[in-house]
Amino acid sequence: MNDTTPRTGTEEPAVVSAADMNTAIADGSAEYLSDVMTGFARYRDHWWVEEIERWLLVDDPGLVTFLNIHRQAVITRIGLIRRT
Repeated sequence: MNDTTPRTGTEEPAVVSAADMNTAIADGSAEYLSDVMTGFARYRDHWWVEEIERWLLVDDPGLVTFLNIHRQAVITRIGLIRRT
């Protein structure tokens, strides 16, 4: 069976429409991984990856760890830039 439904280990819906994510980005309830990496966003305490017309919940533990580390590095660099 070829099931293309994203898998998820949470009660969180696995798909968010592009329109809903755009609204969340605009109102500040979601935020891109960085100004450059806009294909990933943090929303409702989870990472999401952009696909055509929708966003998919990231449920791979390795990718979640990578995104968390990258986000922290971005925050650290922004802090260093603002201090100079």
